[in-house]
Amino acid sequence: MDNMPPEDPRFVFGDEIDGAGKQFFDNQVIDNLHDSLLELTAAVWTYRDRSMILERVLQDVVGSSKDIGALIEAYEPTPEDNAARAAERAELVSNVFRRMSRGSVDVKFGMDTADESGDQS
Repeated sequence: MDNMPPEDPRFVFGDEIDGAGKQFFDNQVIDNLHDSLLELTAAVWTYRDRSMILERVLQDVVGSSKDIGALIEAYEPTPEDNAARAAERAELVSNVFRRMSRGSVDVKFGMDTADESGDQS
């Protein structure tokens, strides 16, 4: 670090900025699983929180006479909706499993599991 110019981020943040990441356990695989679990948990909570807020707002808009859950379950996505959902799913999977490789490999998963009815599995 002594030979680095001050504008190099490693000068301020240390070599870890380009390194393998922090190691908490003896086995790096456990660290990678831990990182993936944290990424997945953050994503799940973000989606769950947003879903609760949207359902509450929707209930206020349509009134209490309609069952929001039934309306959501009855919704049939368009092909555009399915394409957007597939892209979002691929991004989520990529973000979660990228942690497994610790940056040594750019993990990309193209997941297209829509059956003919449009259901996503």
